[in-house]
Amino acid sequence: MNPAEAEPQVQKRSALATCIEFFQTLLEKEVVDAILLPQQVPGVSAKGVVVQTLVTDPSKLEGFDPVAPVLMRNSASMVSALSFQAPKGKVAAVMRPCEINALVELVKFKQANLDDVILIGVDCPGTYEPKDYVQLVTVHGGPVSEEVLEALSEGKGLSFDGYELRQACRICEHPSPANCQILIALWGADFASGAAIVPMDERGREAIEKAGIELQEQPPARSKILEKVDRVRSSRGQKHIEEFKERISSLQGLIDEFAACKRCMNCREECPICYCRECIFSSPTFVHESNKYLKWARQRKIIKMPVETLLFHLTRLNHMVTSCVGCGQCSSACPNGLPVMELFRAIGSNVQKIFDYVPGRSLEEEPPLTTFREDELEPR
Repeated sequence: MNPAEAEPQVQKRSALATCIEFFQTLLEKEVVDAILLPQQVPGVSAKGVVVQTLVTDPSKLEGFDPVAPVLMRNSASMVSALSFQAPKGKVAAVMRPCEINALVELVKFKQANLDDVILIGVDCPGTYEPKDYVQLVTVHGGPVSEEVLEALSEGKGLSFDGYELRQACRICEHPSPANCQILIALWGADFASGAAIVPMDERGREAIEKAGIELQEQPPARSKILEKVDRVRSSRGQKHIEEFKERISSLQGLIDEFAACKRCMNCREECPICYCRECIFSSPTFVHESNKYLKWARQRKIIKMPVETLLFHLTRLNHMVTSCVGCGQCSSACPNGLPVMELFRAIGSNVQKIFDYVPGRSLEEEPPLTTFREDELEPR
């Protein structure tokens, strides 16, 4: 490798170093008490495992990797746990766009409080399934952060031979975060002087100034790149969802799509918006007496066991359809590969259009589930 080839790698690594130095300063100067961020789990056996960690010691930021293309779990529920009850400290949370959007919805339902939370949004090229990312890192011989940064800089999609982004990411129209106080701007960045750490509101500006970091602006090429990425993903998403709608256009089609459901409820557990402490499907309502199963079997001649698997998804859909942010954790958690995300996106796009509501768009926008307008169901 000649020097000309090595130079960009040094620049890309400096982007991560810039972020680490910034976070270290946030902790050292007590701007925040802790930072929730993605880190690589150390050790040979854990190669490729990236999890959210809560860090209070500035020296414990080794392995921080905000661009690792993997999302073990939507961390909106973690910020909810950190901010829901008092007493609590000041926390900064490094989050992808879908995580921030989900958190915005939780705030509206009084499941999180952002008074002492600084949201640090990171531009996102998409993520792989955790098991695929572990394999990718193993084959690659280490993290792929440099390649990810290059793709972000040039506005390209991730392309590792033999690996495909999660379906939710391939059709995500939100590659850049909103409603954050600080933005780590990576789309269109040249990384000549590290990552651009940009204040998005007064709280973000104050935090950056307290940390002694020079205020920066978004990369000039960023907006044009984001328009292109959004256009490509929206077109792809519309086609994918329309094909799914066609498959479930009949009751039998819907039944066929979800025939393999075993009602493990993993999708419910992984959904960042599904926050109810007392779920009806964990209540006595769906614990039936033995003779009822036999009665139903005699009436219908045959019944699928466990019962009410499709009803489970339709009930969740009824509760969450206006607030689904399309993060896809539900489908990722399904052991049988059911199109849970597609169902929520397909129905959600129609319902959200009726109410002119985009989940995660604004903290001030009240969710349809908790509000009523006399004209909300009038033809538009």
